Amino acid sequence: MSFKERIGLWKDVLQNPKETFAKTLKKGTLEDGVIHTVLSSGISSILFGIILIMLFLLSPTISESFASSMGLPSMSGIVGAAVFMVLLVYTGYLLFYFTVTEAVSLLLSSGIVYLLAKNMGGTGTYGKQTFLLALVQAPIRIGLYLFMLPLLLGSILIKTSATIGLILFAVGGLGVAILALLSIVYQIRAMKIAHKVKTSTAAIALLLPLIVLLILAGIIIVFVAMAYSAAGGAGISPQSMLI
Repeated sequence: MSFKERIGLWKDVLQNPKETFAKTLKKGTLEDGVIHTVLSSGISSILFGIILIMLFLLSPTISESFASSMGLPSMSGIVGAAVFMVLLVYTGYLLFYFTVTEAVSLLLSSGIVYLLAKNMGGTGTYGKQTFLLALVQAPIRIGLYLFMLPLLLGSILIKTSATIGLILFAVGGLGVAILALLSIVYQIRAMKIAHKVKTSTAAIALLLPLIVLLILAGIIIVFVAMAYSAAGGAGISPQSMLI
């Protein structure tokens, strides 16, 4: 499958997910799913890096705000050149890090969801399920990274131009929220088609691991907050607890 065909599939799955799932289910493989993930992760990281560099080069306000937030002097001269080089290196790091971690995350998370679905009567295979999930995640991943731009830009500009900063932050936040919701809805549909199960079964298989992780994260946060609070009440410096 060519790169152009994969882009076409990403467009199709956003516009008509049910039909696209049915059309690609038979031919879709685990390898194809990983390729979709690697390509979308690579595109996302490159785009995000390029956007950061363009913002740095074209907007003195953003550059100076960035310098101020980092406690740096003016972005002109050596400091500006150094930060520009850091952004270039960071783009390369993003490309490597996200392509690898997103692929590994896809395989692991899909494995957990697959085991749950099979235990609840699912009939699909791990490869087909992973392919459909990756097909959904690919275009939404790129969209999420693009909407992170106004989020980042708004958080920087809010110090110098509150109105513009808030508008950009709101646009970015709304875009991320909508795409996150679409991701969940479309992946539930993908699970339903891959395993030929009810919508409720697909939703439980997909969302249960996430709910468990959120609960565990909440418990950890509560315990850490309680520990810090107890340490402060006992006259112990919270920083000393990290040593």
